[in-house]
Amino acid sequence: MQDKELLEKLRNRDRNAIEYLCSNTFKVIENYVRKNGGQAEDARDIFQDAVLILFDKLRKRDVQIEKSVLAYFIGIARYLMLRKKTKDARIPLDQFTDINLNDIKELEIIAAKREQYELFYKHYERLDKDCKRILQLFFDKKTMTEIRRLMGLSSIAYAKKKKFVCQKRLINSIKTDSLYNELRTYNG
Repeated sequence: MQDKELLEKLRNRDRNAIEYLCSNTFKVIENYVRKNGGQAEDARDIFQDAVLILFDKLRKRDVQIEKSVLAYFIGIARYLMLRKKTKDARIPLDQFTDINLNDIKELEIIAAKREQYELFYKHYERLDKDCKRILQLFFDKKTMTEIRRLMGLSSIAYAKKKKFVCQKRLINSIKTDSLYNELRTYNG
């Protein structure tokens, strides 16, 4: 279903559009809530609150979506979970509908970057000592000559190969994590 069509059908509370929204977003939202310490009941509550917010914005015709309706909706749910998790009661739920779309996008970006960093760091920490060291030197912008010398490796070519193998190991480890696919789906 195309975004314009989906928006219009949601605006009219079309049952098929609502089912489409649910079937394409609930699992992502539930996984996000659980990953952030919530339970299945919290996921349902956040999902329902996000639906109410989306419908309110659609009713007011206060929606400017640049990516996709589904990503926008998931962003609302992520914001609600972030707010719940940090117990930030400064913004009552009924006032949320007046928050600028750019604020929501900024929160989505911050949350996504934090999740990406946590995913990276979790798998980086699982690497052996030598891999962590060579990658850290690389991240610190050391030249391959410096890396070879600091690691006590026999040649620059071997240092490059070792860095490549460690990077590949890290990437493969990250790609096997279910969160990686969630982040790809959400950011894609």
